[in-house]
Amino acid sequence: MDHLQSRIDTTGAICLAWEPVADPLEPTAAAESYVVYTRVNAGGFDNGTRVSEPRFRWAGYHPDSIYSFRVTAVNRGGESFPSEVASVYHPGKGATQVLIVNAFDRTSGPAWFADEEHSGFLSLVDEGVPWQADLLTVGAQFEFERNKPWLDDDAPGHGASYADLEQLVLPGNTFDFAVVHGRALAAAGYGFVTVSDEALAEGRVDPGAYALLDFLAGEERTSPLPKSMDSTRFRVFEPAMWGVLETYLDGGGALLLSGAHVASDAHLQGQDGEAARLLGAWYGPPMPPGWGGCISPGRDSPRGA
Repeated sequence: MDHLQSRIDTTGAICLAWEPVADPLEPTAAAESYVVYTRVNAGGFDNGTRVSEPRFRWAGYHPDSIYSFRVTAVNRGGESFPSEVASVYHPGKGATQVLIVNAFDRTSGPAWFADEEHSGFLSLVDEGVPWQADLLTVGAQFEFERNKPWLDDDAPGHGASYADLEQLVLPGNTFDFAVVHGRALAAAGYGFVTVSDEALAEGRVDPGAYALLDFLAGEERTSPLPKSMDSTRFRVFEPAMWGVLETYLDGGGALLLSGAHVASDAHLQGQDGEAARLLGAWYGPPMPPGWGGCISPGRDSPRGA
């Protein structure tokens, strides 16, 4: 599933919608139904509710609770991996609403290279992002010469790596970071809903209905597919997203932009012009009372952080 989005309807109920993902190599992999799992506050996910259509409505909430949802697809072959988590908090009518945009959906191995004499992984360039957690990485590779043979355990040849990470569990993408931002928003008295960046970029969500757009990019970064430097995924800003953000800011919205590579990835993708226009929109209109257009992306922020 993708394009996951949540909203509060006119009755105050939580509504979810998503899209099934087709497998072009296997047409029988189509979803026949879905299971929506619900979590209340810091508890565990329940046993799920089966639905036949890509939508779900939840009216049994309590205004003091944060609700989180994830979805799986089901057919005769079994159940899929879960979707990203959409978290929602609705303290009641009149509360300022924030739109959390979940733009961190990357999982990938570390940067790599290959030529006639050398090959290997370049953790210094990009350590990659494991799914959930990494229990396998023992350390960064230091031997890149292809013709170096294994001699013994102290000289293992091509692919030899350090062992400084052997006892560590490296955190990865849990697809459940919206609730982290959401808890801080809820503590400040604001309500929020979560949408995927794909849904926002394609115009399926109206950001103008929200006082603040919290764009959560995390470790999102353009990454090549295995064995193909020309095929990439996980760009921080798809082309359509720039226009959506600029229009939102021109209309008086406020933007909180966080992520490790929001500036460097835009630059490497040749999007400097789009970023300049976005910053112009960011600095241009007056912000709603109590908010300021804010970029807080970490180490490569244009303003620092």
